[in-house]
Amino acid sequence: MTRPPDLARTQAWMQAVLLGDGTLREAIDGASWIVPAGSVGDVVLPSDTLTPEARVAIYLDMVRGRFVQTLGAQFPVLREVVGKGFGELAAGYVEAHPSRSCTLADLGDRLAPFLERRGRWALAELARLEWALHRAADLPGAAPRSIADLAAVPPGAWASAC
Repeated sequence: MTRPPDLARTQAWMQAVLLGDGTLREAIDGASWIVPAGSVGDVVLPSDTLTPEARVAIYLDMVRGRFVQTLGAQFPVLREVVGKGFGELAAGYVEAHPSRSCTLADLGDRLAPFLERRGRWALAELARLEWALHRAADLPGAAPRSIADLAAVPPGAWASAC
């Protein structure tokens, strides 16, 4: 053990790994400024059957799985349109764009550009629409608008209607 673990250091390292980019190895390497990559055993002990890295991988898989579920809730129509491939698409997005916010409400903020970079233009437009609806639902103090209110907005005025 190179340095005795303390709670703040352990928490900072675990957060950096769980919210890090890429694979487990890449996330551990990215957090090496807190705990050197070869010293994972300093903050996570092995079990009888698992290495420290394998134990961290369990948490990483759970966190990323929760992120995929969250994206499915934020983009329900996109999830339906993509079908069985949504989990893979969402996992790729989460790996490329892990959450940087204290709330999962912001998780999908980069999904439309992510889809555009992959040439999935129609899905990107759908994601953009669903993201706008998701964000509108979270606006503080926003009064709900009725169907009649929305129907009264002239087509050229939508950009300033909200």
